[in-house]
Order: sequence, then C-alpha cells, then structure tokens
Amino acid sequence: MQITKLRIFYIHYNAKKYEAKSRDPNKLRPELFSYENCFDNLIQSIRNSKYKAKVELSIWFDGNFDDLQNDFIYKNLPSDIKTQILHAEFRGGTKSCMALVEYIAAAEYAPNDLIYLLENDYNHQMDWLDKTVELTQSNIPFDYISLYDHADNYRLPLHQRMNIQLYFSESQIWKTGLSTCWSFLAFHKTLFQDQVLLKTNEDFMLFVKLNLIGRRLITAVPGLSTHCMKGYESPAVDWKNVRASVMQTES
Repeated sequence: MQITKLRIFYIHYNAKKYEAKSRDPNKLRPELFSYENCFDNLIQSIRNSKYKAKVELSIWFDGNFDDLQNDFIYKNLPSDIKTQILHAEFRGGTKSCMALVEYIAAAEYAPNDLIYLLENDYNHQMDWLDKTVELTQSNIPFDYISLYDHADNYRLPLHQRMNIQLYFSESQIWKTGLSTCWSFLAFHKTLFQDQVLLKTNEDFMLFVKLNLIGRRLITAVPGLSTHCMKGYESPAVDWKNVRASVMQTES
C-alpha cells in the first residue's frame, strides 16, 4: 500500500519535572542515553531517508509553556523537516497518550497516512524509515507495526508459547507478535477504527485486546528501534554504537 504521508507524533515532556512520576521511575538507562540523543538520532535518521519529504513531525508536549520554552527540544527543532509543536499540561504519560489518540482520530488525515506514535526514549537505526516504507509496499499482512524487538519476546513463557509467523521484505525480516510498548505505527484508518480500545488501555493489554479482535502486530527482526531501558534493548544490535554515532556527528 502506498503511504501518502508519515506523521510522527513525538511524545515528549519535561523529563526533570515528570520523570519521578512515571510508571517506572527507577528504570535503568543504558550507556550514552539521553533524551537529546534520542531526538537527534530520530532527526538524523529522517534526513538519511529518501522518503524525508513524506514526513511531518509533531512534538506532542506534556507541560506548560514555561516547561516548553526551557526544554532542549524547543531550541533544536529542525528547519528542513516540516515540524509543529502541540502542547498542553496533561500531567502524566497515560493521559497524554489517550488525548493524542483523540486528536489523531479527529484529524482529517488521509486513510493511508501512516501514523507513528513515538515515546521520547527510543533510538532508531538509520534505515528504519526506508525499511518501514518497504514493508507497507510489500504483501506482508499487518495492522500495527513495532520497530522495537522487545527482549522479553525471547525470555518470557507467554511470548515463547506464541505461534510466530515470519515474513521478509526486500531487506528486512518481520515476525508477528503479541504486544509492544506505546511506540508503534498504523494507518490512520486503523487508528480511527480502533480508537475506543486505544483510549482505554495501556500498552500490553491494548495489544492483547487488539489481537483478540483480529488485529495483527508485526515486529522488525532485528529491531529497527529500541526502548532505551537497560536489559530490555532490542537484541543483536549495537545500540551503544548507534548513540555514539549521533554524538560524533554533533561534534
């Protein structure tokens, strides 16, 4: 299926103010992690893609205007990528994500606009965008895409008992999965149809329920992105080197 646009919604907040209130305030971060590095990595990967012109980036910012003005992201918006800031003080990740679903569902986007809901603590391989478009142009069946190959997929019995189906596009292997975090892609028409579930469930239970109604989640193998939590990064990728390469480009 040909995508009309790739609309990335970058879910961000003032980390110093809200990190202690998160669902997992004691999460351990991997070496070289920073929110600035994650954002810079995303921008560089978009610039690296032949599909850059299809991208529209929205910063979904949870916080007041003072938080926004003092945040690094406000001062480092890319001039060569179509970008907007949408901000309100939701005071929590779950409320922010549910409000984002409402915003997207109500928007007059094309049915084939690919929507990427992306949390602010992810790193990406440089070719994630090209490989995602490659997937949409293949015959591989999917409703939702996760670029994050969660390490739990290989060690928790719940995932190990799943009947996994494997596919390949021109340059990437994909597999079916049970669940992912709140960073995923889907066409606008799919998000519109599933908005009730999306607005009332957090990540794991959301995808379990989507699976029960017949929705298919497909995951990149190896991962094209990773959640930056120590011990949970997508396996078989040197993510420290990915973070370091961004730092080298900046220097």
